[in-house]
Amino acid sequence: MGQRSAADFREVTLDHVAVKIVGGLGNQLFQYATARALADRLNAELMLDCSDKRDRSIELDRYHVRATIIYSTSLIRKTYLRLPGTFGRKVSKAVQALFPPFIKINHQPFRPFKEQRWFQYDDRIWQLSGSVYLDGFWQSFRYFEESLETMRDDLRLLAPLDPANVNWQKQIKTTNSVCVHVRRGDYVLREQTFGLCNVSYYQKAMAFLRTHCADARFFVFSDDFTWCRQNFTDDDLVFVDSNNPENVVTDFELMRSCRHHVIANSSLSWWAAWLASWPGQTVIAPKPWFISEPSDNDLIFKHWMRFPQG
Repeated sequence: MGQRSAADFREVTLDHVAVKIVGGLGNQLFQYATARALADRLNAELMLDCSDKRDRSIELDRYHVRATIIYSTSLIRKTYLRLPGTFGRKVSKAVQALFPPFIKINHQPFRPFKEQRWFQYDDRIWQLSGSVYLDGFWQSFRYFEESLETMRDDLRLLAPLDPANVNWQKQIKTTNSVCVHVRRGDYVLREQTFGLCNVSYYQKAMAFLRTHCADARFFVFSDDFTWCRQNFTDDDLVFVDSNNPENVVTDFELMRSCRHHVIANSSLSWWAAWLASWPGQTVIAPKPWFISEPSDNDLIFKHWMRFPQG
């Protein structure tokens, strides 16, 4: 079907799946993959609701996604209960949990299906039919674990890498490369919720790979290279710092080109590791993933290794 824009969008018929797109690229990939899997099962067309995308840039439109991308709020009507004040917001949230918002896309009603809890697979999703609107993060591989090759095909860049990043990719693909992803940024301010992978986590993970992966070469990706340079001083590390923070798609393309992965508790490096899947690949992930959500069995593959994040 291929990617389409709102300009191509006319009338909606039954058996469409729409999904609310929120968060950064990693979150967007979870939302797309889950909705894509449901749409394929229902033999339905897929719509990506990017009409309320304020927190981060829309990144999915840089790939060969098989979906209609809706940017305009004029095509979507969402009716919520919204009461003013702190108490009013609490009441509104409680009511919305019991009675999901009324949603129409181009005058066609959609049945909302809201995620109940982070990282928890909900098999009720496969009982849905008709026109469905998914609202959540959907961070479980179980929604799309049979779709690896499909996702690899969908997540081909529309535009090629520039020469500088082609050179980076060549270095990565011609060495026993290890992606080391260090996520700090907003996590520093929200450490009590997410947790923060510390120096010990990375040092232990890299020490393990130096022992078990001959001639390992570590390629460090981060939103805080000052911290990385202060804490990582070994000769077998390379800092991939030539892209600005807004160019996350390019960094992601390089990350998924690596053979092995030391990931942060970040959906971005989760996806880089899953899409890479080199023969003999080693992936090391932090445990727990989020401090506030210690149960992550539906997120982390059993064959991935776990090291304490703190």
